Amino acid sequence: MTHGGEDYRLKDAVAHDINRYDFVKDLQRTEELLAIGHVDQAYALALTNQPKYWEPRFARGRVDEAFRIEEGELVQGELAWAPNTGGTAKGREAPIVLKRAYRMAWRDFSHLPNERFGRFRALVVRAER
Repeated sequence: MTHGGEDYRLKDAVAHDINRYDFVKDLQRTEELLAIGHVDQAYALALTNQPKYWEPRFARGRVDEAFRIEEGELVQGELAWAPNTGGTAKGREAPIVLKRAYRMAWRDFSHLPNERFGRFRALVVRAER
């Protein structure tokens, strides 16, 4: 697809579960930076054109349920993969512990003329001490 003279290749990405874990891990890191005084403000940021990140998922009991970051989700406390996760968590086995609670609020970022993947949304979460 070409838009505004630029070529775009928009694909349906995989590994949503791992990417959600990584986002929440980034949020934990921002809390840690604040706690040790390296920064005065810290944010975790996600930018995607994949609705699977912001749209509510109705299936509960998934192996990555603790890392849900869809619109309105409250992310807090100790977060870990389900016991039956298997290889998905390889290299990401450690639970994530957040000191604060964060409500996920996605915002529209931009639109490209692509019916399926043209809507980009951003999740910006300010970490708290």
